[in-house]
Amino acid sequence: MFKKLAALCLVIFIGLWAGISCAESSLVASNNRLFYDLTQQGFSKYVNGQKYRVAEPNRSLRGDGDNFYLLFTDPATGTINSYLQTADNGLLKPAKSMASGQGASSIAVAARNNWIYVANKLDHNILLFSLNFTDGSFKPLMTIPLGQSVIPAKMIINFQETFLYILDSNSHEIVEYAITQNGSLKLIGKVSTGDSPTDLMFDPTNQWVFVTNTDDKSISIYRVDMSMGTLSLSSTVQTEEPPVDITFDATGQYAYVTTQYPDTQKDQVFAYRWSNETLTSIDGAIAGMDPQALSLDPVTNTLYVADSGNSQLSEYKFTGPGQLKLVGSTQTGQQPSILMLAPPLDNIRYLYVADADSQAISIYRENLDTGALTFLTQTNIGSNPADMTMIGEVIKR
Repeated sequence: MFKKLAALCLVIFIGLWAGISCAESSLVASNNRLFYDLTQQGFSKYVNGQKYRVAEPNRSLRGDGDNFYLLFTDPATGTINSYLQTADNGLLKPAKSMASGQGASSIAVAARNNWIYVANKLDHNILLFSLNFTDGSFKPLMTIPLGQSVIPAKMIINFQETFLYILDSNSHEIVEYAITQNGSLKLIGKVSTGDSPTDLMFDPTNQWVFVTNTDDKSISIYRVDMSMGTLSLSSTVQTEEPPVDITFDATGQYAYVTTQYPDTQKDQVFAYRWSNETLTSIDGAIAGMDPQALSLDPVTNTLYVADSGNSQLSEYKFTGPGQLKLVGSTQTGQQPSILMLAPPLDNIRYLYVADADSQAISIYRENLDTGALTFLTQTNIGSNPADMTMIGEVIKR
C-alpha cells in the first residue's frame, strides 16, 4: 500500500524528475490546458515566491500501474463521467457515471485533496466530488449553492489551489471564491467582464486572468492578488474579430486566440505578445471554419486548433517569436469542440478530441518529434461534453 501525498504533482512540460526514487503516489490533474509541477524536488523555477519546477520534457510522467482517467460533463443527462485511459495504447475504457446536476458544465480540479468541482448551469450550484482511482467511481462530498442569478459557464483554479473563479454568463462577471480546508467555497467578490464572455484563462504564472468577450470583440485582463484572491481589471484589448478561446505558450510571453467572423473565410488564429500588462497583436494565421478550442504542446511547439465548422484539427508551427504557420490538418468527427492533451506515457502522447455532433471522442497519437497526429480510433460516448479534463494517480519510483 502506497502512502498518498497531501501535495499535488501537477506538471507543465510533462515529465518525471530523475531524482525522485521514493515509492509514493501523488495526484496529477490538468486545469486550463496546462500541467503544473508542485513536487518538492528538482526545482529550477520560482514563481511568486513559490517554487515550481519545469519538468524535463523528454521524460515520461507516467509508468506502469498509474491510473489516469478522462472526465467529462454531460449537460443533457446532468452527469459527470469517467473513462480509464488504457496504458498500452491510449484508448478509453468506460468506467463510471454519476448524477452531477442539471446543465452540468465546467469541471475544475484541486488535485492535492482529490477534489473535483462540477458547475451546473440550471441548478445554479457546484457539486464537489472525489474520485476512486481503482474503479473511476465518484463520491459526492457536498453541494455548494451559487445563488439563482449565477449561471456558471466556466471555472478555473489557481495552481496553489487556494482560489476558484467562475465565469457567470448571466451577469457578465467573474465570481471569486476562496477554497476552504474542507473544499467548500467562500465568496470573496465579483468583477465585471465584457459582453458575452466565453473563456477564462490564467497565464502560466497565475498572476493574470484573461477573459475573451465575444460580443464586444475584446479581451479583459485582470491582475490577481495572490494573497487575497481578488481580481482587478488592468486593461482591455480590442480584437479584430470576436474572440472565442485563448491559451499561452509555456514562457507566458505569447498568447494565441481563436476568432470567429460572420464571413467564415476570415476566421483566424491570432498571436499576441504579452508584455507591459497588455497584449499586442503580432501575427495572424487563417484558420478553418468556426475555430474553437486551442491546445499547445510545449514539447513539440505545436498549436492544435479545433475547427468545428469543417470538422478538422489544424496544426500550427512557429516561424518566429510568437508567429504562426499552418503546417497541416487532420480530420475529426463532426464539430470538434474540446481538446485534451494527455500526459506522456513512455514518451508517447495522446490527444483527445470531443466531437459534439458525433457524440464521440476521437483519439490521436502525437509524434513527440514533429507534433504530427495519427488517428487511432473514435470512442462513442453517447453525449456532447460541455467540459473535459484528466486526473491521475502517479506512483513515484
